Amino acid sequence: MAQELGPTNAQVAQKQITTIREVFNRSAGEITKALPRHLSSDRMLRTAMTSILRTPSLLACDIKSLIGAVMQAAQLGLELDTNLGFAYLVPFKDQVQLIPGYKGLVNLAYRSGLVLNIDSRIVRVGEEFEFEYGTNARVVHRPKLATTFDNEKTESNVVASYCIAYLKGGERHFEVRSKAEIDSIRRRSKAGQKGPWVTDYEEMAKKTSTRPTCNLLQMSASADLQIAVGLDEKAEAGIAQGLSDLAPIDIDALVMTGEMKDMPTSATDAAKKKLDKLAGTTEKKKNDTAGTCKKCGAEEDLVKGLCMDCSQREGREPGQEG
Repeated sequence: MAQELGPTNAQVAQKQITTIREVFNRSAGEITKALPRHLSSDRMLRTAMTSILRTPSLLACDIKSLIGAVMQAAQLGLELDTNLGFAYLVPFKDQVQLIPGYKGLVNLAYRSGLVLNIDSRIVRVGEEFEFEYGTNARVVHRPKLATTFDNEKTESNVVASYCIAYLKGGERHFEVRSKAEIDSIRRRSKAGQKGPWVTDYEEMAKKTSTRPTCNLLQMSASADLQIAVGLDEKAEAGIAQGLSDLAPIDIDALVMTGEMKDMPTSATDAAKKKLDKLAGTTEKKKNDTAGTCKKCGAEEDLVKGLCMDCSQREGREPGQEG
């Protein structure tokens, strides 16, 4: 007799992807309401799905945090296309975190209406670079034209990053981060060994000098920039971002009613706990009342030590105090 084999990992993953697509479709209406005019829900969900396919470990995360992260990105108007670098979906334990990229922070800074221009750059080995703070604050960077561009553009070739913001009031602000400072920030980050720190080191290096500029702006900037900076700080510190609360549909309800059967394992923990609690309560109640009737010896659920028939003959309804 042939042994019946369970589903393969690929089949399980495909079921999870199908389920996530279904949840995305159910969430499309709410996501559309959250998006700014320049983005469509179709593009937003398509780029989110592409990010998930490129990072399969997202499938093992709580689906509420996944949907919440997409919803938060929609509210900020940041596409999740990793090639654009506006924002990234990154797994952290069983949660999905939304990490704004440096381009996302710059985009939000422009939308705040406070800046005329933001210039973020990487300084490489062999390039002339000097800066000074104080009353004559200045940055001088003379790049070197690379003869072998692909080989020159490596993590070990980075010397520093800097960001210059030209504000509408005429002020100019700049921040510089050395390679040592960049790598120190990466080591402290809970997401330092995955996601954009691995795939887009230079973009993240630029963000280390861009974020302090955004910190300066956020005090008088739009709420979106403040939220993005806050999300980035929480991701770096490994603090929960609370994105599950933003999920526009009740995932637990869909699981408990059976409408969603193939959710990722960790996604249904809350729903499973509720179901287990209900099942456990019923089983406990059953176990507490089962036994042998002290009058006739029947083994069944008892009321005050008596079976149903003996209890009725004694003149009291089951459950009635005697």
